[in-house]
Amino acid sequence: MDKATGLRESEQDAVKKNNTSTLSELAIDDAYRPVMNVGAIEKNQQASTKVKEEPLEDILKSLPLPPYKPLLAQVLGITTEPQGACDTRPQSPAITGEAIKDTCSLPFSKILDDASKSVTQAIARTLDDVDRNQNGHTDKQEIRFGTAFLLCNDAEDKCYYVTNAHVAGDADSVGLVAADGKTVQYGKIVNRDEAKDLVLVERPPGDNREPVEVGAMPKVKDSVFIVGHPLGSPWDVVSPGQVMELNLDIKMKDPETGKDKQYKGLIQSQVRAVPGNSGGPEFNADGEVIGVKVLANRAGSASIPINDALAEIKELDSASSK
Repeated sequence: MDKATGLRESEQDAVKKNNTSTLSELAIDDAYRPVMNVGAIEKNQQASTKVKEEPLEDILKSLPLPPYKPLLAQVLGITTEPQGACDTRPQSPAITGEAIKDTCSLPFSKILDDASKSVTQAIARTLDDVDRNQNGHTDKQEIRFGTAFLLCNDAEDKCYYVTNAHVAGDADSVGLVAADGKTVQYGKIVNRDEAKDLVLVERPPGDNREPVEVGAMPKVKDSVFIVGHPLGSPWDVVSPGQVMELNLDIKMKDPETGKDKQYKGLIQSQVRAVPGNSGGPEFNADGEVIGVKVLANRAGSASIPINDALAEIKELDSASSK
């Protein structure tokens, strides 16, 4: 896999040749590919991570490959209107289509308006250990795209942005695209749980997003949908489906470390997810968050139960009160 783009060599060629069939394999890949590394920046530019705000346009200009075009339209098969999109592709042979009908038949502006109040694109600058090139060994910085959303404790007096630890990588802060869709505001990572693949990010000053409403643990066959920024899309994309299994344990190899990674108690849903959806919320039919999207597989995708993220907030609050 090319670390500069998050794509395999064949997929890089597919982008250049506009090969839709090859690109579509991204959406059904059973490998652990939950985040998209789409750019590398020389070490002498790392000072920019200390900037609290910067234009999103500047980040996108620095990337060697556009993070969402032409991949978004070809792989997801959806429109790319700025107000958002609905992923209406068949999820798998087993799905009845009712979950898609139930979710996508709703006025889409209503779903996106409600979800967008809490969801944003997450951007992390991480330091690659070594980049081998003709001039020798040079440290480089990578840019990763994922999704984050605002979650509060029970008293709603402590709110943090939640995303996956693998989205944040080794960064000490995560960029969050502001509501204007143009500015990236950096929030400090205040809690990191590699085992659960979760991080909590400090809410940037002046951020006015509304937190998600928390729902109960779902049941099998419940209709659900995820909201995120697949393949680095700057717009919210909604993907519907249904819950297929609860308390799922998954063991898979982390492509970055080569080590086995164990996930426990996940929610398995027939909801299409691709790189960039990581860290995004999974909602029930009432618009309440039930999980944090963490990985994609051939059955669809899996989420960390939202109670695990709430437990991280409680743990952080307890530690700060001592």
